[in-house]
Amino acid sequence: MKRIVFMAFLILLATSFSATAVEFAEVGGPNPDVPSFVGYAPNRIVVKFDSSTLRGLDKAAMASGRTGLPALDQVGTRHGVRSLRPQFPGAKKKSYKGKVVDLSGWHEVEFAGRVDVLSAVEHYKAIPGVLDAQPVGIHKVNIEPKDYNYINPPFQWHLPQIQAPQAWDVVTGNPDII
Repeated sequence: MKRIVFMAFLILLATSFSATAVEFAEVGGPNPDVPSFVGYAPNRIVVKFDSSTLRGLDKAAMASGRTGLPALDQVGTRHGVRSLRPQFPGAKKKSYKGKVVDLSGWHEVEFAGRVDVLSAVEHYKAIPGVLDAQPVGIHKVNIEPKDYNYINPPFQWHLPQIQAPQAWDVVTGNPDII
């Protein structure tokens, strides 16, 4: 009986979760190269600044969407930037396998509302001092057990019928519950 109640709870949780899913901007369509891709975040991108641009940023004004640099502020105003913040606060240059890795230049740009993120990316890339700009991709995550009896039907044919795989994406259980 406890197992039936628990499964009913999982199904209810899975169906309510899908109704409150994260909002995303659908751009293009399904990408066969990346089947988990569902779209881009509609109100943010990430931008990488070079070291001279980083030194020129007005850190205090960034919380309100300003940088103190005219070219960046012009694009920010055009797209309605709400805030800029370092994506990796406190990051320092490091060497990995002979290459220098520097995450300090990456910043998250948040917009006040929905924007055409691909257009915003292109406008930021055109500014001198911007090394890169990227939309924030959203991907589905699916959890399925590595159980021989689940992978090889018909032993557990009932699990997909009760939408157990969708529930597993929300919660996989608790080992403390017997």
